[in-house]
Amino acid sequence: MHLIRNFGFVITLLCMSHRPSEAADLSQLLDPNASILMRISLERFEPAKVVQTLKPIVDERRLQHLLPAQMLIAGVSQSLRAAAVTEIYASFATQDLSQGFPAFIIPTTQPDRVKEVVQPLLGMVPKSFNLQLYDHSLGLIVAHPHTWERMSSQMLVQASGLRSHYQNSNNSTLSITVGFNQDVKQAVGDIWPDQLPAAIGLELSPRQLMRDIEAVSLACDAVEELSLSAVVACTDPVAARRVLAVVQPSAQKLGMTLQHDQAALTAHLDAAKLRSLIGQVFQTANLSATQMQVSNNLKQIMLAMHNFYADYNALPPRMTVDTQGRELLSWRVFLLPYLEHGALYEQFHLDEPWDSPHNRTLIEKMPSVYADLEGRNVAPGQTRVQVVLTEGAAWFGNQNRSLDFSDISDGTSSTISVVVAPADKSVIWSQPADLKPSSENDSNDDIIEQIFAGREQLPAAYFDGSVRPLPRMDAHRLPALLTGNGGETEDSGGK
Repeated sequence: MHLIRNFGFVITLLCMSHRPSEAADLSQLLDPNASILMRISLERFEPAKVVQTLKPIVDERRLQHLLPAQMLIAGVSQSLRAAAVTEIYASFATQDLSQGFPAFIIPTTQPDRVKEVVQPLLGMVPKSFNLQLYDHSLGLIVAHPHTWERMSSQMLVQASGLRSHYQNSNNSTLSITVGFNQDVKQAVGDIWPDQLPAAIGLELSPRQLMRDIEAVSLACDAVEELSLSAVVACTDPVAARRVLAVVQPSAQKLGMTLQHDQAALTAHLDAAKLRSLIGQVFQTANLSATQMQVSNNLKQIMLAMHNFYADYNALPPRMTVDTQGRELLSWRVFLLPYLEHGALYEQFHLDEPWDSPHNRTLIEKMPSVYADLEGRNVAPGQTRVQVVLTEGAAWFGNQNRSLDFSDISDGTSSTISVVVAPADKSVIWSQPADLKPSSENDSNDDIIEQIFAGREQLPAAYFDGSVRPLPRMDAHRLPALLTGNGGETEDSGGK
């Protein structure tokens, strides 16, 4: 899985080699049913230079995380080049969907030396993939037995699918060709819709596109500067004009120049625009991973709340107070036994406030489920995981009283329990403090702005245990979602 997660980075590294090599003639080997073919050149590959190029695009922490992959790629590439391997192909056919793994074609005149490199790598692949090493006059093939049996029995089948297209990009450092034979095109065209749903707002026919396009080839080069080209091969000039009308708006948004020549469309992305696009991809990937982890943390917290409820028939108190009314500890402390931190819970002096000499020593032991994941320079021991204390909110006023699901008459699926507060509103995790917007202006718009704090969405968990970020476009619903018995919704379900 580690290799799979780093696949995009591996491709980025390889596509930045210096000098392309001539593509091998795979006409007698390439599976006629293949849908995807990737070719990678290994000549003069310099990982250190690639990393230097990526530094302005990718944050240092991610580069450090990918260092093992970089070292593995460099070592394998060097060993393969020493065995006279200049390129590697990966072929994937529609029939391989059940196995879920491509066939790798390694052209070489020194198969024994290549085996010494490849066999240890196969040992790192899960045995469930059942990848085997096969000899061929062209070189070596790594494939599932079923895939190899089909490929070897169809070597002389008439070219179809992408077999007649893959060499269009044979001078690039990295090329990927996607295409389908007529049987697949017909089958897919029959089940794909003639039009996309109106809600998507994009007028195109997936069925017509499948019928119009024969193959798509992407080529990445770095002879002088990093660049990306795409060639769309269509069935005829009329089909090419239809495809042009569909893809031109998207190409213009990406900054790609689009050329139309008979039955083919060609697009090109220069170095500056390609680096910008790669940077956006990495940024989106980082954001998505962070959002997933935030969502997972909120789910764990709500599960802990429900397990607490199962034991005590009530949710944990928002905070505890002593006989003199002095504030003691937060609800976050009382969830510890249900977050696999029972030992930490036992260390707290429950009859003392959060900042007592003893309890203060436990602040630095904050569980990771309460940690900030967005890198907003939140101080150690502080959390943004909070309940909201607006007037009428479900948790408002519940100090030493345990909240019951029966108090949520608006419905547990329609009432927010926990949110991720703005970074400047973080609090000590054991402190009985939560998000309380300023009361200087009681307007809903002002409260919404204080809680969203410029964010495009508000990470939120509901009393039913679900986690559903609230988009900015739906921010007007926030006041109603915070109240547990305001009567704003028709959903009156409980736990």
